[in-house]
Amino acid sequence: MNKLMVKIARSILLSHYVRKVLERIYRFYAIARFEEGLDPFAGGYYSRPWIATPVGRTMNMGIAEKNLLDIKRILDKEGIRFWLMFGTFLGAYRDHDIISYDEDTDLAICAEDLPRLLSCEAILAKEGFYLGLAENLVTLYRSGEHTDFYLFRLNGTKRVNDPIKFDVDAFETYCEVQFLGEKWRILSEPERWLKYTYGEDWRAPIKGKGIRDRAYGEEFESG
Repeated sequence: MNKLMVKIARSILLSHYVRKVLERIYRFYAIARFEEGLDPFAGGYYSRPWIATPVGRTMNMGIAEKNLLDIKRILDKEGIRFWLMFGTFLGAYRDHDIISYDEDTDLAICAEDLPRLLSCEAILAKEGFYLGLAENLVTLYRSGEHTDFYLFRLNGTKRVNDPIKFDVDAFETYCEVQFLGEKWRILSEPERWLKYTYGEDWRAPIKGKGIRDRAYGEEFESG
């Protein structure tokens, strides 16, 4: 009898509808923690974990491009502002293309727009995207390729995703760049911020060069 009751209870808890309700409850909990400055996904309760991009992997460029374009189409329709960031920003501005030796693609959103991004999970899932979560980072996976969304918190006159600190104006008075046949939002004063992030030699393609413990211009750009 006890085994039967356990089996029934387990089947109820694992049912599709109950799982969806539990996911929604935890999502609200995660957002509340995030807004308090805490790790929103501590404890592993959320059912869609973040998976790190393997170091040194080579992207499938066709899939990566399609993923970016589909993400842009969905988020533009939902009115969610986002920016090209890090290696994808560098490639779009310098090379007008994805960097061929990059490991994944990178975007950014303002941290306060996290709830709006999470609210698009069902729409993204219908198009085959799997959403993973980590502290200060949301990742969309499809067909083996990763697109990371870096969440930039407002901190005084800066927007911060440690260890990177951009001026608030970089997000408010943005520029656009032509990339993959579309116009994409990038930070204002793009060359200033590429120099800050990648150093004086950002124009030279250097395989393996990226952000480690801090941006290359941390000392002279951040306040």
